[in-house]
Amino acid sequence: MATIGGLSVVLITLLCILILGSDITSRSMFPSYSPVKKINIGQFFQRIEAFMAGLWFITTFFKTTFYFYSWTLSFAEILKFKDYRVVISGWFTEEKPERLDGQYYCISTGVDVLI
Repeated sequence: MATIGGLSVVLITLLCILILGSDITSRSMFPSYSPVKKINIGQFFQRIEAFMAGLWFITTFFKTTFYFYSWTLSFAEILKFKDYRVVISGWFTEEKPERLDGQYYCISTGVDVLI
């Protein structure tokens, strides 16, 4: 998997440099987006940048979800909670969970604490 990701980065960088040049590629905030705008095959295959933006949104959503989940698991393990859902309930709800795995919890200052 790492090899596929590395090759993808190298290929996209190479294509950006070949299409846009090294100066524009180095100054552009999103250099992989610019070559996609230049794609035009007849009158049928145009405006591919909307597809690329959709892929970016989907990728960003999954990356953010993965980071939040890993942070929640790590935080729950550091505080020695038996269940990671206790940390999530402190962030998204104002209600006290009644019971979780037979233990009572109390919400104080946005973080659930085992009583």
